[in-house]
Amino acid sequence: MPTRQDIEELYLPTGRVITEEWYSKLTEVLHEFKDEIDGITPVISYGYVRGDVLPDLDLALNLGLKTLRFKEVWAGWGYFTYHLQTGNLLAESSSKIILEKRTDDVVEEGRIFYRTDTQEVKVGTGTQAILAGARKLSQLIIDTNKDWGGYGISNLSYLDSSSFRLAGTEFLGSDRFLKAVKIARYYNEGELDYVRNTTESLLFRIAPDTPHEYFLTLLSMRIDIDNPTGSGATLYWRMVARLDDDSEKTILSSSASEGVARTYYMDEHDIIYPDGTRSRLWWNIPSGRAIKEFRFYGYVSATPPFGYEPSVWARWINAIQV
Repeated sequence: MPTRQDIEELYLPTGRVITEEWYSKLTEVLHEFKDEIDGITPVISYGYVRGDVLPDLDLALNLGLKTLRFKEVWAGWGYFTYHLQTGNLLAESSSKIILEKRTDDVVEEGRIFYRTDTQEVKVGTGTQAILAGARKLSQLIIDTNKDWGGYGISNLSYLDSSSFRLAGTEFLGSDRFLKAVKIARYYNEGELDYVRNTTESLLFRIAPDTPHEYFLTLLSMRIDIDNPTGSGATLYWRMVARLDDDSEKTILSSSASEGVARTYYMDEHDIIYPDGTRSRLWWNIPSGRAIKEFRFYGYVSATPPFGYEPSVWARWINAIQV
């Protein structure tokens, strides 16, 4: 409802020219009279909104301007059909978030930005800007439970910021994140075979459990060698690692005369001989290679009588498989 002052301001003495400003004020007063007659309550009254604020056209009116902004907006929910931009951060309707683009680092804590010159996403820590994506790996630690300890693999030359190749397989995706890698403990109660051939032959092999394909390293193993009295022969045997490229590397080899029984223990890359002495095992597996299986070969110097054959027994084995 127009006030008395609004009406008095419309007084126009005789002979005065009617201006556009006067006409605009008149139409405003008349519109207010009409709204009052039609029963329309004003939305904004003395600074308070009394009803819904609705534009008369869809996507045609602005709330504030780039140079004439509201200081703060407090609300419960917000729905935007197209874009929401705050500073240099832009959220699009397709659920994509476009980060602030820069060619220098900022250290403000929690500030995330994209370096266009190095193509890196970084985040400020308050003292420096660090990479928020994939980073170069120099150490891989495999956690295990208390029942069998843990194993750490250091100085992996085949790990870098653009590749993670193991046994000829690339585990780093095009997004520079690791693909799923299943690493697990392997345990086998062992394999036993008797040696009868006078030429070297394959006795048995130990391979990873399905679905694993390779051994990363050996944790521990017990090997029992027995050449009974009456065999009339000397036993020769060796333990071999068959690699992912199908090459073979001998890890341990020895012999046992007639009437000799021996037990060998391997603890990671240390070997404990039958007399109790310990020494470093010559672990000649090249960096970046993985083990398809462990193989045991053997032969005897002469054919033993039936029932007196020497034996090779990998009694148990602990390993890391992938």
